[in-house]
Amino acid sequence: MLFIRGILRTFSKPNCRTKIQKPQLLALEDRVVPAVTAFYNSTASSLTINLQNSNDAASIVYDATNGYEINSGAVTILGGYDGTQDTVDRLIIQDTGDSAFGQSVTLSATSGPISLADGLITTGVESVTISSAIDGVNANGISFVDASTKIQLGADLSTNDQPISFGGPVLLGANVILESKDSSGGTITFSGTVNTVTALASKSLTIDSGTEGVSLANSLGATKSLNAVSVTANSVSLTGNISATGNITIDAPLTLNRAVSISSTGGAILFKGTIDSDSTNTPRSLTVGVANQPGTTEFQNTLGATNPLGAVTVNRTGTIKIADDITTANAPVTFKGAVVLSGSTVITTKTGTGNGGNVAFTAPLNATFPPLP
Repeated sequence: MLFIRGILRTFSKPNCRTKIQKPQLLALEDRVVPAVTAFYNSTASSLTINLQNSNDAASIVYDATNGYEINSGAVTILGGYDGTQDTVDRLIIQDTGDSAFGQSVTLSATSGPISLADGLITTGVESVTISSAIDGVNANGISFVDASTKIQLGADLSTNDQPISFGGPVLLGANVILESKDSSGGTITFSGTVNTVTALASKSLTIDSGTEGVSLANSLGATKSLNAVSVTANSVSLTGNISATGNITIDAPLTLNRAVSISSTGGAILFKGTIDSDSTNTPRSLTVGVANQPGTTEFQNTLGATNPLGAVTVNRTGTIKIADDITTANAPVTFKGAVVLSGSTVITTKTGTGNGGNVAFTAPLNATFPPLP
């Protein structure tokens, strides 16, 4: 030992070996990966929420005073987000995991609508529930991508001439209005079915896309009927049946992409625009109502004038109002209820070299328009 006043130092032998612990690699199952993460981009005023593992769930609540909170505050929003000061114009919710399934997200507000100037998009999250209205969207629109389990709507969605698209089955938990018009319009697209949450509490769906089109690529109300259905658009593309308990109104030129049935158990059915097949080579049949179904049916424009229809059958026993011509591609036309002509009408069931089709009126035929002089 060597003593120095006030300090005691110990010198080890020069050849002494010290064992150094090397860092261990954690087994994959021992690594901790945050299930839900969030990041705020102050430059873009965007909030991105990532779900990384199977069965991850995110409950997102917006408060006008305190901003956004995720899973009751258990998820910290990175990027310096201050909900009392920072504005979120765009909300991005996405699945960032590898083969992660069963994820869900719920978006709600403590009061009033959620305004998102740059829109909302969910990607890869199977189950999405919107509990509060969304409005004020001026860019990017509202999109639900690959929501394979459900998109449950409990409130209205509104954009200013921006598109709205549903990439999955839609369930209505409330009467819902989808509006994408301001000065012109934005497309509204459904790739999946539309039903109500419970069959005993049917809900109404109102769609208004302004000067743009609406695409209904699957059935409406097939398993759990809707109440009233109203569609106002520049055009409507229909690939599935529509079933409702209340009124059905289509205020747009309607294109049938397959044989279609449109039915209401207790309301009127009104077609304000033309009805055509999607091609002259593929005549599509139109069936309105089922046997002995009450309620009025009204056609205010031509049927099959551009692309002839297949068979046209109105099974409803209520009054059937016809204002213009009907053309089929060698297919029958059948009316089960009393027909009232509100305009000059020509029914043509022969096209090309075909043999034509029968025209059947099984109830009285009358006219309400003034006779020609």
